[in-house]
Amino acid sequence: MPGIKNATLTSISRVTGATGSGQLIRTAQTMDVRVLSMDPSSAQRWALGATISDASKTVYIDLEDLDNRPLKDLDLISVAEDDQPTMTLQLVKVVTIVKDGGMSHCQCFGKAVAG
Repeated sequence: MPGIKNATLTSISRVTGATGSGQLIRTAQTMDVRVLSMDPSSAQRWALGATISDASKTVYIDLEDLDNRPLKDLDLISVAEDDQPTMTLQLVKVVTIVKDGGMSHCQCFGKAVAG
């Protein structure tokens, strides 16, 4: 993961199940973790196509900061880019990259939702 971090991950809400009517049940966790947040690149949009067509941000999170529990599609994260208000993103695609010797991370593509 690139070493420059320009945002703070303030919370995650993992999907832990669903009700009988299909409404998602989430477990929230407060965080205070530095991350990298940016707009999805043209290359990412080309490679992942319709999968990330709704994504407005790509957030890179060190796996160690997630206790090595990768995030998943449909989880929610709240991120505050430096000097900007907090935004809530619903993850539309998560790519987990595991590297020997460190730098393992989740590459999270999210669309903005009402927080």
